[in-house]
Amino acid sequence: MLFNQLSSEVALIDQMSRAPIVVDIMAVVLVLVLPAIVLSIVLAKRRQYLLHKRIQQVIAVVMGILIIGFEYEMRTMGWRQIAEDSPYYDSYVMPALIVHLLFAIPTFVLWILVVYGAAKNFGTPPKPSKYSMIHKRMGRAASYLSFGTGITAWLFYWLAFVVG
Repeated sequence: MLFNQLSSEVALIDQMSRAPIVVDIMAVVLVLVLPAIVLSIVLAKRRQYLLHKRIQQVIAVVMGILIIGFEYEMRTMGWRQIAEDSPYYDSYVMPALIVHLLFAIPTFVLWILVVYGAAKNFGTPPKPSKYSMIHKRMGRAASYLSFGTGITAWLFYWLAFVVG
């Protein structure tokens, strides 16, 4: 029963666009991840550091798995031949991809640094330390970049795989 329901939900996601399923899943997960980042920041401001840490760990694992799957799919299957059906393929698709990558690559690097720094400098349960101010600033920058990454990802996704 659960498998049938999950299977029908995946089929529904796959019908969203011409994109490979992992790209569709990434688009849907971004809708969930960005509010989770906001929630996590609110929890840290309320000094609920352990819950903040857990949410960030889940985000890191989920996005890490999706990014690996996404990169594998793009490298092995490609995307251009699918995006060629877009009326914007020759005009806006590549500029949208470039802008997206200008957000996505620094975001990926910064998130690794933030997560690594937190793992190295905060104990369990996590509590404020000398590293807290650095973590707060880097986390804020990573959060802003994440929103830029999400917005530009959705724009590229729509231009390349949805319209047309």
